[in-house]
Amino acid sequence: MDVEKIKADFQIESSAIKNVILKVKHVPDKGEKITYHLDVDYNILNLEESDSAYHGDLELFIEIKAKSGRKNILEIKLETEAHFKGNKKKISYEQFRDMLELNGLATLSHLSRSYILAFTALSGINPPVRMPLLNIHALREMKNIEKH
Repeated sequence: MDVEKIKADFQIESSAIKNVILKVKHVPDKGEKITYHLDVDYNILNLEESDSAYHGDLELFIEIKAKSGRKNILEIKLETEAHFKGNKKKISYEQFRDMLELNGLATLSHLSRSYILAFTALSGINPPVRMPLLNIHALREMKNIEKH
């Protein structure tokens, strides 16, 4: 099937890891019970319009803390950013902004999730940290409540 016929009107142009911190205070033993606390936030950094497209930048903050019993064993802080583009001929500004929050966050969270899994595995953490899938709708609602 020709991809040009099914290509979305909303695309990721670039993404980058802005900052990452991994603090391992104790490598857990196999079978050790670990509890994780996950905190997530995001910001729309920029929304612009050119002749043919909308452009938007989104940043995502993820903080993970792991404990074994009462002992803090691991801390991860990850900041990622991505640039997205929307086809102005096919979608409105409001649709682009909505897609930036929904599709953009979903895309950036999956990239971040993969990165966390890979770098914790490469750091010798076994099993590696598997960040859960996020409910982007709930995250947006919480963000909107926080604003008001």
